[in-house]
Amino acid sequence: MLLNYIINGLPYIPDSWVHIAHSETLLRTGYLFGPSPNPSMVSYNYQWPTVNLLLTLSQSVLDLKPLQSFYIVNILASLSILPFISFTRRLTGSNTVTLITGLLFAVTSVKLLVDVSVMKETAAQYPFYAYILATYMALMDNKHFRQNLVVVVLSFIAILFAHHFTLLMALAYSFIMAITILVSNYLNGNNTKHGLYLLVTVIILGLLTYYWYTDYLRAFSVTGFVTPGLISTPILIALLLIDYVAMRRGSRIVIYTVLTLIAITLIAMFSLGKFLPYVLEGFNKAVVLSSIPYILPILLATLYLTLYGFRKPVITMLTIISLAILLYVLLMGNNPMELLFLSKSLDFIMPFLLIPTALIITVMLRRRPSISAIAYLLTAILLISLPLFTLLTLFTYSLPTSSTLTVYRIIDYDEFKAINNLIPSNTTLYASISYNPMIRFMSGINSSDPTIYLLHGESPPGLLILTERNVRVGFLYGSGYSMVSIPSNYLLNTLANDDLLYSSRTLWAYTQP
Repeated sequence: MLLNYIINGLPYIPDSWVHIAHSETLLRTGYLFGPSPNPSMVSYNYQWPTVNLLLTLSQSVLDLKPLQSFYIVNILASLSILPFISFTRRLTGSNTVTLITGLLFAVTSVKLLVDVSVMKETAAQYPFYAYILATYMALMDNKHFRQNLVVVVLSFIAILFAHHFTLLMALAYSFIMAITILVSNYLNGNNTKHGLYLLVTVIILGLLTYYWYTDYLRAFSVTGFVTPGLISTPILIALLLIDYVAMRRGSRIVIYTVLTLIAITLIAMFSLGKFLPYVLEGFNKAVVLSSIPYILPILLATLYLTLYGFRKPVITMLTIISLAILLYVLLMGNNPMELLFLSKSLDFIMPFLLIPTALIITVMLRRRPSISAIAYLLTAILLISLPLFTLLTLFTYSLPTSSTLTVYRIIDYDEFKAINNLIPSNTTLYASISYNPMIRFMSGINSSDPTIYLLHGESPPGLLILTERNVRVGFLYGSGYSMVSIPSNYLLNTLANDDLLYSSRTLWAYTQP
């Protein structure tokens, strides 16, 4: 989890700078929600105060400097592997499956990139998996039902204060688990009382969440994305997947084989840049590197459904809802915001797909030597490929990714500090939108986006800060989810007649003469 600090010395997510500034407000005012005791009167990033609170406590209790307090949030997020592997062990009853699942969880890029950052999602990691574990234990452990139910409610409240999208995923997965175990117990003639109690509890928590968001927080912009399509389409896809699982095994194998061959063909064409998929705007090396490693766990998880159907109902249903969410997000459309939803969704669905993946590998390990060798090879491929995007992002400092994956380096931070006194009070500062949060944190100045001027061959009418990464990779513009690559010769020719106020190996400051 500390890898990015070792390499670059700073967090990589733009929101980190916002939250560290908010933590200073919490320290100054003493209010949980920052500038006001009323959460409905504060801005978006104050309404989920957990990450701000953790940063504040790290500074006040542990006497850490603001940037050092990031370590505490990262370490707490990395500990989410503990409730996750405990959940996997209770779900599968196998130490081998738990070990493989835990190893894959620990190296999956989408988890690493969330855990090494400091944002609302980071603070929600541990309570989310604690909630999933407590929900499963409440459903399965009759002797300690009340104690587990208390943990369910407390961990849910922790997520409520941490992050809204995580809360939606928690409700979805806990509802699916409760329904699955309730139906399974009913069909097998077992006691359904605790399942009903838990299901009612989840429904009540969902209703309280809706009331909290709409009537108290008045966070209409947050609840606005919870559309009928967001709820109904994954359910319809899940029902189709359930029909597939309910088929005879031979039929499932034929369907799986055909769809896998088609998928592999499409993936190969996409990787070679032969066509542009519906969900993506243009061929992008970074998207390939970030998405292709997930294909193998998805195929193995679907293979588990093909071979074993409803043998383990909870694992089957968790796999089905995860695949349904993935398919829904892929079919949503082709704008950059929906690509962001894809990355956020992968953060939640991939861990649950790793469980059937590990089950398939474990079954292969117990077969004849040739099959066992394939299992070892699959595990090695997964352990190498799953963290590849994170490692390349952090080490190369060059992948053209969105603002949610901007890598900051300590050298950039120091360089920006060095030119603070060069910024006239009456001028407009221009910089790539991805650097705006760091600049605002250091100087209180909101920088403007220069890309419109630069694309038209004009220098912006103010002070332009240009980094080595801007020259080599490009700029982020607009909403921060799109990349504009401007040829370096064209860019430098555009600025050739401007005055160069500051120059170093990694940063330049230009102004019009």
